[in-house]
Amino acid sequence: MWLLYFGGIYLYVALVKIAAINSAKARLWLKGRKNLFDNLKINSPQNKKRIWMHCASLGEFEQGRPILEQIKKEFPEYAILVSFFSPSGYEVRKNYPGADLIFYLPADLPGNAKRLISEINPDLVLFIKYEFWAGYLNELKNKNIPSLLVSARFREGQFMFSPLGGWFLNKFSAFSTIYVQDQLSFDLLNKAGFKNVKISGDTRYDRVSSNAKKPQEIPEIKEWIKNRNVLIAGSTWSDDEEVILPRKNKDLIYIIAPHEIDEKHIKSVEETCKEKCLRYSQLINEKATKNYDAEILILDTIGILMSVYKMGNIAYVGGAFHGLLHNILEPASMGLPVIFGPKTSKFPEAEALEKAGGGFKINNKEEFENCLAKVLKNSHSGRQSLEFVESQVGASAIIMKDIRKLLSEK
Repeated sequence: MWLLYFGGIYLYVALVKIAAINSAKARLWLKGRKNLFDNLKINSPQNKKRIWMHCASLGEFEQGRPILEQIKKEFPEYAILVSFFSPSGYEVRKNYPGADLIFYLPADLPGNAKRLISEINPDLVLFIKYEFWAGYLNELKNKNIPSLLVSARFREGQFMFSPLGGWFLNKFSAFSTIYVQDQLSFDLLNKAGFKNVKISGDTRYDRVSSNAKKPQEIPEIKEWIKNRNVLIAGSTWSDDEEVILPRKNKDLIYIIAPHEIDEKHIKSVEETCKEKCLRYSQLINEKATKNYDAEILILDTIGILMSVYKMGNIAYVGGAFHGLLHNILEPASMGLPVIFGPKTSKFPEAEALEKAGGGFKINNKEEFENCLAKVLKNSHSGRQSLEFVESQVGASAIIMKDIRKLLSEK
């Protein structure tokens, strides 16, 4: 099985190299791993105990962040190391001040796990949600290094629960504790023979709840909105934009934050709007005030969406028309009713928010427009969103209780 596993990893790396011919993201994936071990040797914190957190990308980083920041607060004698698999996380958080070292995870090829773990020598390891690599887990188990899987979620039909996936599932014995989001995940692992499982809930609720209390002030957008009602459309793809645009409900102005902010996509959004649009980069440029009367603002930047939600009345979150729903908890934590597309089976938070009265699933443009009208008349749905998020807070506290015990034994 190791031959098949490593063969798959070699194939993946080869495909990334081919994709790098046309893909900037693939080029970053390769460039970030060039001379990685030499850089680790030079930059690794010296003479300190170390805690390593690994996450796939930005969303998983934010999921692990409440725990990481609590560890740093309570155990300042530990150096914090953070690794990413994807450039989407690394490029945004490579200068995160809460970590002593941030790096790309080397591909899980023969020798890499042994070399990396020997180099960084962690006292505790946190893997977030879906990040589990057989080589790394095997080496951590061999070295008897405490390792936790945080905010994991499993479902029937996943590869590791199939007859062929048993070999991979056995590697989960490397985890000291697996913290899962829900009862189904607990039952699946328990049935598979794992006793190192606890239901903690999802740490994302802790993160968004904390962020909601300290949004960034963006006076230019506040002045543009004035006292008007505004729909915030976050992380939209082309199929989302075809549903929400052109704007029909003139009682709402729009702020659109596309998932991809390259020039080609921004221009596509502007064309789909079929009315005057204003880019955020223009809004903050005094020379662009001639476009100030536009009633659609496009965020052609990253990092401010969470704060923009605070200024909205209704949120639309993209991705669910192709089964990759983005973060609905951010607008919900700001007390906004949240509209999203139909493919949410892999996102239990969407089903739960809908059940709580703060989420609204739509299938097409007509349903979207009807939903907007309905939500504008319902003054309670935003409060129900907020109450739902607050009711789910607490996962980090459960996990931190065990981490305190682990670190106190060191």
